[in-house]
Amino acid sequence: MDDRPPKTFQSSLRFSVLASMIWLISASSWALNGHDREILSAFFIASNGEQWLQNEGWLVPGSDPCDWHGIQCLFDDSIGRHVVYRLTLPANNLTGTLDTRIFEVVHSDLILRDNRLGGSLSQLPASPGTVDLANNRLSGEIPVDMSLIAAQISGSRLPTHNWYLDLSGNDFVGHVPEDWSGTRWLSLANNRLEGLPLSLLQPGFGSNFLDLSDNQFSGLLAADEMAASRFVWRQGSRWGGGLNLCWNEFEIDDPELLASIGSRHVGGPDVEACLGLERPSLEPTLSGSWFDPARSGEGISLQILDRGEPMLYWFTFDEQGNQMWLFEVGKSLDSALDWRHLKQTRGRFGQGLEAAPGGVAMETRGSFRLDRIAEDTLQAERVYITDTELPCFLPYPPPLECFGRSVSDRLDYRQLTRLAGTRCDEIHPMRSLSGAWFDPERNGEGLIIEVLPDNQVMVYWFTYQPDDSGQQAWMTGTGSWHPPPPPPPGTPIIGTPTPPDTPLVVLELDSVYQPIGTRHGEAFDPDEITRVAWGSLQIEFLQNGSGRVRFASHFPEFGEGQFHIQQLARPKFASCDDD
Repeated sequence: MDDRPPKTFQSSLRFSVLASMIWLISASSWALNGHDREILSAFFIASNGEQWLQNEGWLVPGSDPCDWHGIQCLFDDSIGRHVVYRLTLPANNLTGTLDTRIFEVVHSDLILRDNRLGGSLSQLPASPGTVDLANNRLSGEIPVDMSLIAAQISGSRLPTHNWYLDLSGNDFVGHVPEDWSGTRWLSLANNRLEGLPLSLLQPGFGSNFLDLSDNQFSGLLAADEMAASRFVWRQGSRWGGGLNLCWNEFEIDDPELLASIGSRHVGGPDVEACLGLERPSLEPTLSGSWFDPARSGEGISLQILDRGEPMLYWFTFDEQGNQMWLFEVGKSLDSALDWRHLKQTRGRFGQGLEAAPGGVAMETRGSFRLDRIAEDTLQAERVYITDTELPCFLPYPPPLECFGRSVSDRLDYRQLTRLAGTRCDEIHPMRSLSGAWFDPERNGEGLIIEVLPDNQVMVYWFTYQPDDSGQQAWMTGTGSWHPPPPPPPGTPIIGTPTPPDTPLVVLELDSVYQPIGTRHGEAFDPDEITRVAWGSLQIEFLQNGSGRVRFASHFPEFGEGQFHIQQLARPKFASCDDD
């Protein structure tokens, strides 16, 4: 049962009579033909459109479907009418059943990822652009025939093959169809597929990507069979390698073949590090800071939120040696945590987000995945887009904003801190203050607070440089709890209501550091990092549930000041008897 509060934009009375009214309205002002309007309306009803987070315009009498939320139309002069060029409704609380007739309407990009659409695919979408159905509840076997849809849109000048198809994170079973070679970017990850034709490994295009990770594929990959299949998935895909076979039961006993696959594989050449491994279950105790002991000075802050989603902040350095941090709320899979679209922001200290002239303030710059391979070890698959060949403000949905070179690696992370309250023997009275905090007046920066069992607190401040560079900055430090300061002399105590901005408890960080000095990827050297003494922080947690931050930097360009914060996200805690 969904406990998410519904968001309704039209009255229930309007919805009950709308189906009988919609076709009685004059269609003279509508760009789309009746067939397309009918299918869009059926799609809305089948996916419980009244409960979508955003549904402006849908089925409103007299409205033009090309103005409905998520729809973009264009006029195709080859067929002499308007068509739906793009339907984009990611993470929009679409539920119910996917009406696959929508494939007949959308002529390019269909983005429905991160919803809860169920049902099976009676046919495969043959949109020429992006089809992203990732992280839904689709099931059954993957259909083989895409000729029906291809024929329906073949009268258009638009091409009739997918170049980006993402069916990951569903519950598909059975075999992969024999010939999907027309797809340049294909992800079937995180399903239950078990039959793999080697013909899938012979794409007909240049820069290709194939993700088969986390399925039930097994068997020996023999060198002669791979050679016969013209295995050409290339290194250098913008998602860090051209192939991902991880978390299956493949066996590769030929050293040359292993090296060939490794040169193309996401995460680097050590392919066997992610094949055929048992993975312990995921637990709230994973919340905390993690790092690779050989790469001290960078790492992640991970928090499993109270609804189960994982929130990640990756703090590291870019290729030029600047501080860098990426973030996102991702997906909890059966045995892994996955962030497909890690965001990087641009801004200015004290102001928050700030776009460059003609650019944007936020863009997708990588992906991240964590698999638990031991009680105290997470395997991190990291991908970062290091540069871009085209501007990142093109009108494409993620992950298509950027076209650039990417690097990836695979590291074993160890836990540095664990949040108080994620185990019943490690309770702390301030544990509910762990989480993400931000100032609505400085959107795009904020604090990650980790309340630890030993009465210590780890704080990360993700912000920006105080200049025109737009570069990110991050500072970190540990602090301890202190009682609030006494009220000013003469303040009446008895019978006086407590002001909402009265401090309940104070967190003092006398020494906050800003690590600088190294670069991303293989060039990373922990010996090059200098922990620059930045200044101090004081955080007062107030009666009304908010907080007040006071800072004092040793650097005049940062200066000193204060701002208010609100809690944006809270981690999930263990259910204990004293709760």
